[in-house]
Amino acid sequence: MDQPQTRTTMKQVPQTRSKVTTSSKNQLAQQSSNENGPASNKTEISQTSSMEQVTTATKNQLSETSSKDTGANSTMTGISTMERQPSLLKDIHNGKELWKIAVKVKDKWNIASRDGKQSFEIVVVDCKGDAIVVIVPHELNATLDPTIVEKNSYTFQNFQVLKNDDQFKLTDHKFKLRLTGGTRVSDVNRHDIPYPMPKFKDFVEIAAGKWREDLLYDIIGVVDDIGYTQAIQGTRKVQANFRLKDLSDNKIQCTLWEHYAMKFITYTRENTDVGPTIVCMKYAKIKPKGNFPLSVSNTWNSTKLFINEKIPEILEFKTRLSEAISNGTIADIVDTPSQLMSQSSGGSMYTPEQKLCHNAEIMSLPQMMSLSRDTNCVTVVNTVRVRTNNKGWYYQACYKCPKTASGD
Repeated sequence: MDQPQTRTTMKQVPQTRSKVTTSSKNQLAQQSSNENGPASNKTEISQTSSMEQVTTATKNQLSETSSKDTGANSTMTGISTMERQPSLLKDIHNGKELWKIAVKVKDKWNIASRDGKQSFEIVVVDCKGDAIVVIVPHELNATLDPTIVEKNSYTFQNFQVLKNDDQFKLTDHKFKLRLTGGTRVSDVNRHDIPYPMPKFKDFVEIAAGKWREDLLYDIIGVVDDIGYTQAIQGTRKVQANFRLKDLSDNKIQCTLWEHYAMKFITYTRENTDVGPTIVCMKYAKIKPKGNFPLSVSNTWNSTKLFINEKIPEILEFKTRLSEAISNGTIADIVDTPSQLMSQSSGGSMYTPEQKLCHNAEIMSLPQMMSLSRDTNCVTVVNTVRVRTNNKGWYYQACYKCPKTASGD
């Protein structure tokens, strides 16, 4: 009986030893830990400190990475905020090539060359009201003509700056611009630029010679009288001569040619509305006094002509005209445009002699010489002697009558 128990005991011994061994190891480790006490604590502290350092280093690395990312984003933001700002038109010059401007289109013209190629020009203004001419060549006409529209605002980048050497200048800027294939047109109507009202040239300044012969001006006035007109091309060009007056009753002669004249003649012949006829001319040229009186006229294709049209400039002028008539500054206008036309020397109802004598006062030469203001008067005289010079006998024709006289 003892032997089987001994066998059984022998079989259980390894298990007991294993348990004892494992337990002994734990006890030895615990004992060693107890014996080493402070050193073990130092090791644990050291390990904890190392872990904290690793964690701190990791945090620093993450922070550094985040900082780099933030720096990169900040750099990108800086790049976007440092984008070129638009220059003012007054600062434009031909000393550099890269320009950027924010402008509004004031006026636009389509131009056809002799060989039939289409292009266009525009006058643009910036937020300060300064203006400059922009040329869009034939190569860009098909692309930009539908895009660039009057009264819209745009950003123009990268264009040529040329000297403004035109015979008749649309603006007083020293330079003009020319768009190229590398020009960028963007930001349609994203700029708050007011549309500028024309700066009409004062009639008194024109009479005083305060103007440039190479610069075009805006003119507005009410038709006071209509002179010689020719609607059919003949020995003379199609033309219309009339007189404009401003709100202070200052007057200036005006001559229109070709299709501008036909627009005026057609309007005055067909319109029967009673009231003033307001003529607004943008980009008109002033012709100095020479063989003919000082006058304003149209250019070949740059002038824009408006007759009693419902544009802000004419509507404002009509309002101020009514005030001037009410104040007695100028006389009321009761004739219709067709009546003014029929009374002119170019009409069919009156001859030049009848027009001259209409409502005229008959007086002698001494009375005429003593007049203090312009008066429509008639006198009868005899020719006593004709004084000639080295060019013979001649006189300048009236602007209302194209006939001239020559003597022996």
